[in-house]
Amino acid sequence: MLGLLVGAVIGGAAVWFWRDGLAAKLDEKTRTLREKAADRLEAMERQADGLLDRAKPRIASTLRASREAIRPAQPGPMETQDPEGSRLHAI
Repeated sequence: MLGLLVGAVIGGAAVWFWRDGLAAKLDEKTRTLREKAADRLEAMERQADGLLDRAKPRIASTLRASREAIRPAQPGPMETQDPEGSRLHAI
């Protein structure tokens, strides 16, 4: 138990003594890691922009086709409608 306590005190003193050096080293190492992460996020952003640019026309055409598929048909020149709007037989 005494050894654990002495080790903790010595370890704490070492960290306190070299804290500036340790902080600078950690900042240097994490700076590189943060730069790599930022570069990867930028690449993913460009890739997502490209995918969205390619998907936009396909989505628009699908929506147009869906809209036309569910739109009620207009009566032709030979058909009439009753007052409620339902289609009657051809004349």
